[in-house]
Amino acid sequence: MKKTLLLLGLSACTLGASAQTATLGFCNSEQSTETSVRMDERGWLDCALRIPANQLSGYAGSTVTAVRAALVQRINTDSLRVWLRHSPDGPNLAEQLILRSGTTPTVQQGWNEVPFDTPYTLEGGSEDLYIGFSIYQKTGVNIISQVSPRVRESSFCRLKGGEWTDISSYGVVSVEALVSGDKLPQHDLGLLSAQVSPAPTTSATAMQATATLFNAGTEAVSSIQFDVDRNGSTAAQTELNLSLQPGQTQTISFPFDPQSEVDESDSWQLKLTGLNGGADEVADNNTAEAVYAYQRNVLIEEFTTERCPNCPSVANALHEFLSQASYADRVYAIAHHSGYYEDSFTQPADREYLQFYVEYPYSYAPGMMMNRRAAYPHYNSSSYLNTIFIPGSASTIAYYADIELQREANAVLGLTLAYNADSTQVTASVGVKCNAMYDTPNPRLNVFLLENDIFSSSQSGAGKSFYQQHVTRAYNSTWGEPVVWDDNTFQYSCTFDLQDNWVKDNMEVIAFVYNYNANDFQKCEVDNCVRFKLTDILEQTGLPTVCGPKAVTEKARYDLSGRRLSQPDSRGIQLIQLSDGTVKKVIR
Repeated sequence: MKKTLLLLGLSACTLGASAQTATLGFCNSEQSTETSVRMDERGWLDCALRIPANQLSGYAGSTVTAVRAALVQRINTDSLRVWLRHSPDGPNLAEQLILRSGTTPTVQQGWNEVPFDTPYTLEGGSEDLYIGFSIYQKTGVNIISQVSPRVRESSFCRLKGGEWTDISSYGVVSVEALVSGDKLPQHDLGLLSAQVSPAPTTSATAMQATATLFNAGTEAVSSIQFDVDRNGSTAAQTELNLSLQPGQTQTISFPFDPQSEVDESDSWQLKLTGLNGGADEVADNNTAEAVYAYQRNVLIEEFTTERCPNCPSVANALHEFLSQASYADRVYAIAHHSGYYEDSFTQPADREYLQFYVEYPYSYAPGMMMNRRAAYPHYNSSSYLNTIFIPGSASTIAYYADIELQREANAVLGLTLAYNADSTQVTASVGVKCNAMYDTPNPRLNVFLLENDIFSSSQSGAGKSFYQQHVTRAYNSTWGEPVVWDDNTFQYSCTFDLQDNWVKDNMEVIAFVYNYNANDFQKCEVDNCVRFKLTDILEQTGLPTVCGPKAVTEKARYDLSGRRLSQPDSRGIQLIQLSDGTVKKVIR
């Protein structure tokens, strides 16, 4: 397995004429109030953050004076031991125990800063360093705090001396070491993780690079330079402006086009080649092996009805969440008007989807599914996982969405729409591609036509004025169409009739691939999804008319898999590269 280079969290402040202190960790002193990891037994819970050896060479001679550990709660706990190790099961290099009472400090909910009686001197460069804690829990309790970013192979836990579990997909654990030294770098920006993904809705060969950066220096970073290497050769170069203060983490994405089809057999590497127009003082953390993965979007399905007085608060929280720029283009929602009675918007499929409730035929609203994954707490038992949960706020929705967004996908979808001659129908054409790791046993493809901003005067709990969002107007079938792969691709199209009273400018189409399991609706996870708004439709059947005196001509034409088409009358979804550098999508 390739190991992504990790980074030291560094927030410096002057101790004297030369000595400084820094935090060694990835959480940037942040903590969460919720957790996705729960140990339901009595015993010692161990939690650790891994710092790779090559990140420590610049800090040789500095001393670790304390460890900070954040706890989501301290109920049913009585002892906390912080420690440093070279391996998860190795001997403690330094350790300190505090109790719920009788020690200074005592165990607290939130941050616990525990100083070592004997500080540990970092040797640097030879072995990994694990910063961790062990806490005794008298019963099952939610303890572990994890926050963004999510760094591969960074965060681990175990119960009662058992096997260590990698929990990095939920975020980095809120654990830090306090380091004292006199040679901390001023300019040090590093890569926590890197990923490249196909972006077929942009152009036939377009890619997107995503990198998580951390400013480990004592000076702010305002600009960076990147190289993207493919199989050892430079595929793209870019320069980006940003504002990254000392101790801050930021995930960035940027497009690039290698001008040829790629797949999972290619190897990718991201390199930081400069910052603020100059050099980086620490070169060890400037290169990361980039994982080739399809970018996962998130499908939210909301159970709601006009008769439900508690539904407007969740609907408003969802609307607030989706209005945030960081989620607007990658998280999509469908409303199912069922769960608590029905209303005029209820579709036959909404009734069938009640089978996602574990207690079926008992159901409730409001309720929410996220990628139809059975990974969320039941409404009356935090230890019981279900596909459906009740979010309390926009921040709760964001917390779960962040987890889904960081999960890699093994399928990607492209979607285009086209009106008929009089715009009374819209045809949705979907292209799906999977990689070699795709293992969904019974894939199905669903396509939904939705309308937003529908005025309602009869929504219970909302007064006399309410706007329904994500209302289903049409769909291809309740459980979707079977996906029949042609090698690793699948193409499908369907046509929806448009009623006169529907507002086209408020409409969109969502397509998603998922696993259909009629015997267990807790195993119907969505592989990936895509959305296209009707306002973005290219209405003419040929090439678009471009305003201005300069003539625009067709340079090349491709299908969704990136193959160049020799005959323009080929059927299906086509991406046309124009002479002005733009790309247009058409359906033939």
